[in-house]
Amino acid sequence: MISTSPYKGTKDFYPKDQAIQNFILDKWKKAALSHGFEEYQTPVIEPAEIYEAKSGEDVGKKELFAFQDLGDRNICLRPEMTPSVTRIVAGKYKELPKPIKYFSIGSFYRNERPQKGRNREFWQINADIFGDSSIYSDLEIITLSLDIMKEFKAPKDSFKIYINHRALIDGFLTELQISSEKKIQVIRTIDKFEKLSPPSFKLELEKTVSEEEATKIQKFLSLNSQELENVFPNLRENIGFKELAELIKILKNLHIESNIVFKPSLVRGFDYYDGLVFEVFDNNPDNLRSLFGGGRYNGLANIFGQQNFPAIGFAVGNETFRIFLENWNLIPSTKDILNKKQIGVFAIKNHENLEENKVLLEQVFITANEIRNLVPNIFLDTILEPKSTSAGLDYISHKGYDFAIIMGSDEIRDKKITIKNMLTGKQELLSIHQLIEFLNQLPNEEPK
Repeated sequence: MISTSPYKGTKDFYPKDQAIQNFILDKWKKAALSHGFEEYQTPVIEPAEIYEAKSGEDVGKKELFAFQDLGDRNICLRPEMTPSVTRIVAGKYKELPKPIKYFSIGSFYRNERPQKGRNREFWQINADIFGDSSIYSDLEIITLSLDIMKEFKAPKDSFKIYINHRALIDGFLTELQISSEKKIQVIRTIDKFEKLSPPSFKLELEKTVSEEEATKIQKFLSLNSQELENVFPNLRENIGFKELAELIKILKNLHIESNIVFKPSLVRGFDYYDGLVFEVFDNNPDNLRSLFGGGRYNGLANIFGQQNFPAIGFAVGNETFRIFLENWNLIPSTKDILNKKQIGVFAIKNHENLEENKVLLEQVFITANEIRNLVPNIFLDTILEPKSTSAGLDYISHKGYDFAIIMGSDEIRDKKITIKNMLTGKQELLSIHQLIEFLNQLPNEEPK
């Protein structure tokens, strides 16, 4: 017998869940559009090689849903968007006006062990800027991230944005005379800094570097920006250090620096990052985790045989973000999400004259169609079978609708319609014109 459960690591979205999903995706989209980003989309299926090349050991290899097509080509379900959007921008980079500000919302797939906040199928918004290498692109990405949080009315103390710079880490490792070959593995180990105990982390580092180098790396990762400057003064001239200092200065001038924290252990897991990296972190004690993040990846276009161009972006996933919203009580009711008056319209069943029920149902559809054409801000549920008055009202009450429109043989005969307020219990007998006027005068819901 085939199970009714979805494939492990995926989920079914019943209407209430889908309403919350739409609430999240719609606000993401609103924030991106407000910053002048344009929407695009790419195929869910991509050549596996574009992720194997730059997405890192886990995402680019172990976690790919990869297979061969009928032409024996190695393809996969996309695990992230950055290589895909770089591909489409690289294809038309010379002809596109700069800067290029793109965003998309779509589904992604990773063959990893499902856990809280991490599914095998998930949705993300990806926002990226191409063609501008200035710090103002970094600033735009940070402010868009902040505006996404504001769009959901996230309390000021509910999150932090941790920032770092890959050039700072690279410069520090160069100062320790760590070879280019070893740097990649060291950076991958640094990405585990928060997950391992200090002794375990040091042992992991010592698989690649000496004990003395491991001690210095561990010290570097525990410092704030002021301490870093004092302990490692040579890094003051590092391009990453300078860009971070300038960015923080601008954020202070914009009075939005209170959520920003320098974190030298932040590297992000992808191999393609080469500049600013950042993560938005949930401060809720029940969910201390990264919500989303991104960074600069100026050197990714070369995998498509194109000259590299400036690029920076981030991605927000629906699973971790929904947990954040739930823990901070930021998800409104389904009724508030819909933001329209909800009405159910039904015909009173005639048990003695079944043919009349057809006439009643036809009139229900005629009335519902006229209301939909003339009353824009409502949700109107046409109930598809005649019901007794009590059964019709029970259905409408169960759905949580604001009003019931009731049509029986008496209403049809008198060319009137009964409307009942489900909250107060008050009902009126109105003509169709009076009903439409009444519905149009209902107060609009407050925007959520």
